[in-house]
Formats: sequence, structure tokens, C-alpha cells
Amino acid sequence: MPSDWLHLSDDERVLWLTHPSIYTQLPGALVGTGLLAIGGVFALSGALENVQLGPVEGSVALLGLVPLALLAILPDHLRRTSTYYVVTDRQVVKKSGIVRRDVDPIRLDQIADIEYTQSIWGRPLAIGDVQIMTPGTGGADMTLRNVPHIYEFTRLLSGELDARQPTHPASSAVPGQ
Repeated sequence: MPSDWLHLSDDERVLWLTHPSIYTQLPGALVGTGLLAIGGVFALSGALENVQLGPVEGSVALLGLVPLALLAILPDHLRRTSTYYVVTDRQVVKKSGIVRRDVDPIRLDQIADIEYTQSIWGRPLAIGDVQIMTPGTGGADMTLRNVPHIYEFTRLLSGELDARQPTHPASSAVPGQ
């Protein structure tokens, strides 16, 4: 577990630790795979209709497309793996940033409400965005994007928030007396 940026009290427990969904890397992975496939066609076939390539030229074409494929894949991968969403029994923490680090904690007792949204693609994959609101701000103070297992995540967070709500004993007085 990351410890250089996640500061917990001695008795604080981590309940959930995740990155954004791996499906966020799909567009870059498809582009990168497509580039490698094109390079592979050049390298293996050596010839397309009007282009005659020998094995050396075909290999150079493949090697030339490898950096482009990495440029398509790497940014999404780095962005996803450098972003963490953590729920403890006391706070929600969002950490992001590749070169610069942004750590944004919100204590559970400060959270007024949570909402989540899903795209048409996110529903079958159980991916969504969670908005966390605190009193008096009129909007989301923190947005966790592309949270995997969104239903379990929001159920856990809602349960933790419900456990912190003050309980009011039922009045023993009967109305109208």
C-alpha cells in the first residue's frame, strides 16, 4: 500500500483502495495495437500492392511504429496507475498526478452527500463517476472518475456515511396528547 502520500492515524483502517478502471486504457491500447498490427503487416508480408519491401525495410517499418504505439498506450497507463482512490473508516482520499502529485482528502464527517453517474458504456462494465459533496459548496468537492465496481464502492461509502449519522431516539410522547 502506498505510504509516502497516504497518512493514516494509528487505528485508521483502509476499506477500499483502487485505481480508475483499466477500461480507461482501452482507446489508447486499441490505437497502439493497430499501429503494431500495421507494422507487423509491413514486416511480415514485405509487400503491399504497389510497395515492395524487403525484410530489412519491413523490420524498420515495424520498429518505427513501436514508439508511436507506446506513445498511444503509455499516457493512459501512467495516468491510471498514478491515480488512487482510497476509502478509510475516516476519510476519502484522491491522489493523482504523474510528475506533480495532488492529494485531496475529505473526512467522512464532512461529507453531506454522494452521487454517481454512469455512461452508456459504463453501465455494463460497472464503471462510473462518484461526486462527493460537502455542506455549503453547492457542487461536487471531489469527483472520482471511472471508479471500477461502482455499485460496491458507493454501497461501502454510503454505509460508512450512514454509520456516522447521529441517531435520534424515538420520542415516547404520542402526538396529540
